[in-house]
Amino acid sequence: MRFDCRWTTGGLFKLFFLNSLGVIATAGLLAPWAAVRTARYQLKRISLQPGEKSARFIAAAQERVGAIGDEAGDLLDSISDYDAPQGALLRRKDVAAA
Repeated sequence: MRFDCRWTTGGLFKLFFLNSLGVIATAGLLAPWAAVRTARYQLKRISLQPGEKSARFIAAAQERVGAIGDEAGDLLDSISDYDAPQGALLRRKDVAAA
């Protein structure tokens, strides 16, 4: 795994300068705004590059989730065939014929 950071000195300087101006001009009222802007800048410009081992792990996990999703779909399909007022399970043929 590798981190990729694309912060620039000019970008950080501009961000901190404008944040400082805003906080000073409003006597501290824009401090939360400045904190959010700083966090957004930092998070948008950093990423995690997966290695080869983690790519295989992610592929295996996705296959497992796909199988679980298929089974859950089958379960929900059988539950949706339940006719509550009559209290009986209807087969798909019966539902299609009705």
